Amino acid sequence: MTQPVFGTMVRFSTDGRGTTAKSMTAITTVENPVVTASAHSLKDGDVIEISGSSYKDLNRMHTIAVVDENSFILAGFDLSKSQAILIPGSFKTVTMMQFCDVTGFDFNEFEVSSETKNTVCRKAKTFTVEMGGISLDFVSDDADALQKHLRESGKKLKPIIMQFQREGSNQLRGYLAQVTNFNETGEADGDWEGSMDTELLSFSQDVEISE
Repeated sequence: MTQPVFGTMVRFSTDGRGTTAKSMTAITTVENPVVTASAHSLKDGDVIEISGSSYKDLNRMHTIAVVDENSFILAGFDLSKSQAILIPGSFKTVTMMQFCDVTGFDFNEFEVSSETKNTVCRKAKTFTVEMGGISLDFVSDDADALQKHLRESGKKLKPIIMQFQREGSNQLRGYLAQVTNFNETGEADGDWEGSMDTELLSFSQDVEISE
């Protein structure tokens, strides 16, 4: 389904990273786990990339919500079925950027398929849930070094985080996604038009932004 994006902030992660890795000393094994990291200097909605954790699924990008100056939450991540994390790892902040405009996007958070099996005794139906994807069109100002950098990052077809926030709302929603196609359709007067297709790698990472 095509969604209108007027009045919505759409941000994308790039391959830019903070210069200094910060250590995490503990992480709780719950849904929306709490990370302990002294003087982390993060704010609600920031994106980080974790590396060096003994729990391999942690080693990716996350949208965070701040608890206090020494702890934060990994929004939408679930460690409730995990054992204690022996080596939490470290993190770097991820640079987020915007295009001039995102003109619309097709969004399916997940797809459900079913199969009916007939046996001698009964009829059974099984369901399979698969992650969906997001496709969008964009306009980029090539004279803006940050937007040019964002386009170059997209061409690498790597995992990214996309964040959406309605104008006037303090609710931010992020998705980790794999870029599967990045196409530049043309250039006119310094502006580039293009499109991008992604496959979702996570359900939503929801954060309430503190005022």
